[in-house]
This record gives sequence, C-alpha cells and structure tokens, in this order.
Amino acid sequence: MSMAASTSWLCLIEACDSIRAGRYARFVFVGDYVDRGPDTRRVVDFLIERQPRGKDQFMCLRGNHDDLLIRAAKKERTDADLINWWGNGGERTLESYGVDDPSELPKEHLAWIDALPIKFTDHRRLFVHAGIRPGISISDQDEQE
Repeated sequence: MSMAASTSWLCLIEACDSIRAGRYARFVFVGDYVDRGPDTRRVVDFLIERQPRGKDQFMCLRGNHDDLLIRAAKKERTDADLINWWGNGGERTLESYGVDDPSELPKEHLAWIDALPIKFTDHRRLFVHAGIRPGISISDQDEQE
C-alpha cells in the first residue's frame, strides 16, 4: 500500500479542518480503530492526542473490532478470544505495533480503547458503531446483539 493511501484518513481530517475554517465542528468516529489497516498505532496515537484538545470535538466510540482486541489482550482471555480477534484482522494490528501478542500493546492504548463509549448523542442524533434494533427502546438494547 502506498504511503498516500495509508494516510488517507489523515488527509480527510485535514480537509475537514480546512473547510471548517476555524468554525466549530465535531468529529464522531464510530469505532474499529484496530484491524483495518497498516496504521493502527498511528490512528490510535492521533485520536488519543486530539480527543482531549477540544472538549468534545473528537468523539470516539468503541466498535466490535475494538472489543475483540480488548478481550484478546486480557490476561484471562480464552484461546477462542485470541483466535477470533486474530481471524478478524488482528495480525495487522500486531504488525502496526511491532509486537507478537495483543497483551504487549501499550497499556495506555488498551485502556483508552476499553474506556470508549458505545454510543453518543448530541440530543438531535444518536451515533453508534453498527446500528440499533428498531422498535426497541435504546435503554433496553443489548450492546452484544
């Protein structure tokens, strides 16, 4: 993959910053920061750095791949947890960090991912990673279904 393609996410954010021309804008990221490309570490570093800068300008939600990683990185993980994460792109994340086991990822990265919320509302819209079940109140929905 070319360097230009591997940093397209950063180019998109820079373009949005340019277009907003100093006006307030909120970025809502809906998860899966891991397992999706060669720059996982760089993406997570960027989000950790940018998120606290502007109050709620960078809202980051946890996705299912992020959950898979957290389970695979825990000391009490099962073989199934590790195999499931690995089979869903985990190897790309390990390569990005230059480690052999998800438990070797930086503790601050794992803690940040683990603490991410699964939903966000700005009182006009509800943001989630993968969707909601129609006809079921938000408070009654199970994050695993």
